[in-house]
Amino acid sequence: MTEQIKKRIKPDKSFNRFWLIPIISLAICLIIMFAYHLIQNHRLTMAIDLYKEGEHHLSEENYEAAVTSFKEALTYQHHFSEAKTALQFAEKALQITLEIDGIPILLENEEFDKALSLVEENDKQLRNFQGEVVNELVSILTSQRDMINIEQIKYTLEEDHTIDDLKVILWEASSINNDEAEKITEDIQQEIVDYSFAEASEQLNKNYFNDALLFVEDGLKYAPHSDKLQSLQQTIEKEKVAFETAELERIEQAIILAEEEQAFNEHEAVEVKEATLEKDDQDRLVVRGEIKSQATVPIQSIFVEYKIVNDDGDVLETNRVFAFPERLYPKDVGTFEFTHYDINQRPEDLTIEIEKITWYID
Repeated sequence: MTEQIKKRIKPDKSFNRFWLIPIISLAICLIIMFAYHLIQNHRLTMAIDLYKEGEHHLSEENYEAAVTSFKEALTYQHHFSEAKTALQFAEKALQITLEIDGIPILLENEEFDKALSLVEENDKQLRNFQGEVVNELVSILTSQRDMINIEQIKYTLEEDHTIDDLKVILWEASSINNDEAEKITEDIQQEIVDYSFAEASEQLNKNYFNDALLFVEDGLKYAPHSDKLQSLQQTIEKEKVAFETAELERIEQAIILAEEEQAFNEHEAVEVKEATLEKDDQDRLVVRGEIKSQATVPIQSIFVEYKIVNDDGDVLETNRVFAFPERLYPKDVGTFEFTHYDINQRPEDLTIEIEKITWYID
């Protein structure tokens, strides 16, 4: 019995089959996790490769292919935020390029404002994105905006326009940074210069120096480096000084002449052309004479004072007689006459002497 007991209590070294279930389950889980990891790594790798492929298409401005690549990348990684953002940009860029392709038609129909609104709206939508590719697309929109503005300026210049219209167009053209806009700017500046030069020259010929300078200064606002206007400005200023100097001299000379004329009119305005003594039909002594106005203005109330002297030099009579007409204009002739009743001598024995003539100036 002792040996049987020993055999019966001897440890059983056989494997327990119940452990197989957890072991197998664990192995399956590990295999599944490993496979899932491999699949996810593969999907991530594919998503990244497609994303890089989309970036390459964007750099080449192949927006349609970029949209396809980013969409495929998102099929591998639904939460790929960079791919979502890139897809939004690519779709927007594709839309913008399609709309840009329609701008020439708008320009042909002279719908400049509509074309500009289209560019501005697209530019506004791109402000939500950043990056080199975005900057390139913004540059394209800027070029389109400049091209539209240039075409609108050309259209305006072909129509009837005033010099004020040109000044407004000049500021618009000068704000565009390309060779064609620079050429348009130079042409407009030259037209403004020619207009200002012509108007200023016309005013200068009339001696309207201040008005001439205003035209020149206004032209220099829009063409500050114009040698033509700068030279004319110097000429006007010199002519103005010379004219003012000459004018001052003319004024001084006029004052002198006016003073001389005034003195002449006051002291030498009347010339005695004739003064005679004769007898009338009733044997009375009659004094007759003519005077002429040498004044430069009308004179009036002219009185002639004279005396009658005999051969011995004795003064027989002095008198003051009014000449007529009462008013004499320059170069007019007046007369005076007076009859003496108390002088009985013969006219041949007598002499009339004009002592003084008095007149008034208007």
